[in-house]
Formats: sequence, structure tokens, C-alpha cells
Amino acid sequence: MIKLLIADDDADFCAAMNIGLTLNGFEVLTAADGGVAWEVVLQQHPQVVLLDYSMPLIDGRELCKKIRAYTTTSETIIIMLTARSEDMDVISCYAAGADDYFIKPFKLLHLVMRINALCSRFVKPDSKPAPIIDWRGLSINYADQAVTLAGVPIILKQKEFLLLYYLFTNANRIVSRDELLNNVWGYEFSGDTRTVDTHISNLRDKLSDCADFVMALTTVRGSGYRLLL
Repeated sequence: MIKLLIADDDADFCAAMNIGLTLNGFEVLTAADGGVAWEVVLQQHPQVVLLDYSMPLIDGRELCKKIRAYTTTSETIIIMLTARSEDMDVISCYAAGADDYFIKPFKLLHLVMRINALCSRFVKPDSKPAPIIDWRGLSINYADQAVTLAGVPIILKQKEFLLLYYLFTNANRIVSRDELLNNVWGYEFSGDTRTVDTHISNLRDKLSDCADFVMALTTVRGSGYRLLL
């Protein structure tokens, strides 16, 4: 399911779009101003962002630039939504990094079709996990599911390894316990989020000799975890 953020200060518009896009199979998030939208982008990592041209705190074009400039969000699909139709307004949005531009009012079906087309275009089916991650003496070998610290093997259980690998490949953003359960344990997992906490604790214990890792792995109260690299 594609996670999508609607950033618009028009509450009625957001509510209508939320219903329509949810019925079309999207997981919808909303934000009423640019500041909140930026936090949602960093924490929830939506694949698609719909940005109103004019928003409080941070306008659509500036937020588009911020998303493009940040490493972990630079490939987010961004569509500008606005009542402005002047050529220079359209040009300025594309110059800021937008993938497309819709003038209000528009037909929801047209937007859905465009989102699906952009998502299929940006999918990278041949992408493969990074075979080896090296960070401050810590080596993570995906193919062998092996971890060493300064050349010394560290024995991890399979889920501990996959959790560690996921944290490194999603570094510098908050990952929720539910996200970790879905991506490390799988959607069919019938346990609860305490399983994540237990495995995080195990990782901290087993990698206690790597002080950089222990300091980098932070708990974000009420949200999940973040590995700051």
C-alpha cells in the first residue's frame, strides 16, 4: 500500500481527499501546515506527498526544496496542488523539484492515475540490498548475515540481524515499532510491539563494545527508534 501525505490548510479539501484516496487504496496522512508536513515526512516517510502551493509556516515550494535536499527523502514523489495557473507559478514548482502539478479543482480519478503512473515509473525492481555495510569498525554482511566488530564476529539471531540491517538502511529517521514488525517480522506476525523492544535491548547488549552504535541508537518516546549516523 502506498503511503501518501496531503499537506493543505483547507480542512474540507483534506477531508474529502482523505476519503477519496483511502477508497482508492492509499494509506493517507494529513498535515495542515508546512511545519507539521515536514515532521510527518521525516517520521512517516510517505512515498507520495501532495503539497498545497500556499501553506502556513513553510509554503509548498520551500517544503518541496527541503524534501529534495534531504538524503532520505530526496526520491519522494511530490505533486503540487494549487488554484494558481500562471505559467511562472507552474515553472517555479517544477524548478523546486515537483514531479507534477494539478490545478484545483481537478478530478480525483485523474490524480489517482497520475500518482500510480509516477509510482510505477520510480519503482526500481532490480535494486538489491547493500551487500556489506561498514561503519566505525562495525561490518554488516547481508549475504552471509554476519556481523563483525573490528574483525571479531558477533553472533546474532536471524531477527536480530535483520533488525540491525533495517535500522542501518533506514538510518536518521524515526522507525515505528509497527514498521519494524511489518518489515522485519512480516505482516503475518501475531506478536506485539514488545518483541521489538526485546530485540533492540538484545542488540544493545551484544553490540555493547561498539560505543558509537549504542549512542547512535536512540529511543524516541511514543514513536519508535532512530539510528543517528
